[in-house]
Amino acid sequence: MKLMIFIGCVCSPLLTLGQTSEQNPISVPDVNGTYEIKVANVVMEVDANCGARIISFRLKNQEVLSSSKVHPENFGSTLWLSPQIWKWPPFPLLDTRPYHSEFKKHTLYLTSEPDSASGCKISKTISANSSDNSFSIRYVITNISKKDKPVAPWEVTRVPAGGISFFPIGTPGGYAKSNLNTEDLNGICWFRYDPVLVTGHQKLFRNGSEGWLAHVNHGLIFIKQFPDIGIDQEAPHETEVELYANKDRTYIELEDQGPYCILSPGKSISWTVKWYLRELPPTVSITVGSKSLAEFVRKTITKN
Repeated sequence: MKLMIFIGCVCSPLLTLGQTSEQNPISVPDVNGTYEIKVANVVMEVDANCGARIISFRLKNQEVLSSSKVHPENFGSTLWLSPQIWKWPPFPLLDTRPYHSEFKKHTLYLTSEPDSASGCKISKTISANSSDNSFSIRYVITNISKKDKPVAPWEVTRVPAGGISFFPIGTPGGYAKSNLNTEDLNGICWFRYDPVLVTGHQKLFRNGSEGWLAHVNHGLIFIKQFPDIGIDQEAPHETEVELYANKDRTYIELEDQGPYCILSPGKSISWTVKWYLRELPPTVSITVGSKSLAEFVRKTITKN
């Protein structure tokens, strides 16, 4: 049975710890090592025993992430090391094995075991923001080896096949080995999922601008906000924004990457991504090229 801590009840003794009535219910882990963090009517679920992977992100019980029922390995949201100079599968200690976990002061802290195969350790810090009903995910990659480590953070998030994915177009150039059918309109790169056009493993590599990537399906919009980088900061053979459609036509990967750097032994790189999940109003046109759709994203991420 999962033990729930409800914050906001006037009679709760937890309020003496500095918590206010405006904060939201948060769960502690059950026997399976899962955590739920809730802000307003949005819930994020994290599995500490599976690479500290985000396994659910839902609004009013409407799920936006792809589950393990769709694919037993490629589900939810994880962090990889960029560039992909490693052989598949990703490093197990970082991607699928248990992380140390601790919840304190409204924040979830997760840390991997030191991974000698990659020479890195990953930590993830997740918190909910009541000011704008968003979630902040701070990733830290630490070089635990005795050699310099070239690396960039790489967030890989799977959603069910369908809908429209889009982001502002950045600087031309860089790595451009793409075979995904997209369209550029009104300064935005649009990918409307069409299973007929997905004929195999297909991927888009593109530099973005403004620091956001969005996906809309079934009336919900999922937005990822991150620090914008130029093509000179991208990892070799990688780009700031990447989209992937699997050959079985079951899921899409929404991928964003941070700046590429050379970590000396013992040094770390920190990178924070904010997630938003909203229900779209009927006034927003859900079509490729929709100016109202792009403006909805911009207003959402600049609200506070």
